[in-house]
Amino acid sequence: MDIDRHVHAIQADLAAAAALGDEATAAAGERLAAAVSASLQLRLLDEAEGAPTPGDDLSARITLRLPEGLKVQIEAVSSSEGVSTNAWIVRALSRALEPRRDRTRSGKRLQGYAQS
Repeated sequence: MDIDRHVHAIQADLAAAAALGDEATAAAGERLAAAVSASLQLRLLDEAEGAPTPGDDLSARITLRLPEGLKVQIEAVSSSEGVSTNAWIVRALSRALEPRRDRTRSGKRLQGYAQS
């Protein structure tokens, strides 16, 4: 989901509605549109990812610095999968932390004799 596009559209709608009034109303509408940006982004992100289920603590935050090339790749992959960049990263990290089986072996064993 392209959250920024939706936020900008909502801000434009607020500004347009406020512009129907006098200059003071228009200015107040523009300030309101700018002020709600962060809140709108969080609400839309929550909606895109689905509401948290009881027991899920999605309030922890970290700042992650990525090389620009990696960031671009993550954004492209998450977009192609139809999830937010945040959801994609959370999923990737969760998979990386799952208990690991011996990845060099498949867990299947071949027994028997061979003739050459």
